[in-house]
Amino acid sequence: MPVFTRHQGYFAARYLRHFIRTAQELPGTPRLTELQIEALDLIDSLCLSPELLVRIPFEPGDIQWVNNFVTLHGRAAFDDTEEPEQKRLLYRLWLSTPNSRPLAPDFSAIYGRTEAGALRGGAMPPRSDAA
Repeated sequence: MPVFTRHQGYFAARYLRHFIRTAQELPGTPRLTELQIEALDLIDSLCLSPELLVRIPFEPGDIQWVNNFVTLHGRAAFDDTEEPEQKRLLYRLWLSTPNSRPLAPDFSAIYGRTEAGALRGGAMPPRSDAA
């Protein structure tokens, strides 16, 4: 699967270096070339560059919305307290929306449907005809 695609005028990215590295251990997976490894290293360095990296601290009650097809993001390690009533609690929710962008056919291996408006996994919105 390509890291970056442009399909029907929409950009999409899916970059998980760990998955790319792990896939190299599977039989039949084409080996990465030196140029491809260099390109992945460049993506890593750009993601961590002070000019592009944005650190957003989470405070109690914060919500962060991220479109995984256009935003490369990660989470940093944190030190949690030993006191049970003070421990960090973080919920993650994958929303599947009916106004989704079209994806290149390459994404079908992971998401199934790639057409605009497809609901692709995650939490589905309530049906409008539900009673």
